[in-house]
Amino acid sequence: MFKNNVETNLFFQTLKNPAQLLLSFSFIGLLTICLGKTGLYSSLLGISFSLFLFYNLHQSQRAILNKQAHKLAFTSFFLRLSLYAFPLSLSLLYKSYFNIWLVLLSLVWFQLGFILKETIQILFRLRKKNKAT
Repeated sequence: MFKNNVETNLFFQTLKNPAQLLLSFSFIGLLTICLGKTGLYSSLLGISFSLFLFYNLHQSQRAILNKQAHKLAFTSFFLRLSLYAFPLSLSLLYKSYFNIWLVLLSLVWFQLGFILKETIQILFRLRKKNKAT
């Protein structure tokens, strides 16, 4: 039972990561300073949908692995594709408000942050293991 609580809270632990939040707000602030309203709107659109995409990925992988619900793989995949398509189509329709490259970069923001966090943790474990031997 404790294991399920840890797995359920993995998404929220990623959100509570102060480094991830600091980088997110720094990214939004930097784009706002450099590009004005276009940078602000693009980064907010991309990061908000990145949050939904990361949550969908986490929940679908958890359901597939824990409940052996392999039928959910295709539905969650198509849901993720539609979640990617919505901000991209908005950025193409309203070019004066959104920059498509910034939207693309910020759409993978939480995924990149999670990969970076896991990579750093693995490197620290390997260094600690190598020092012990």
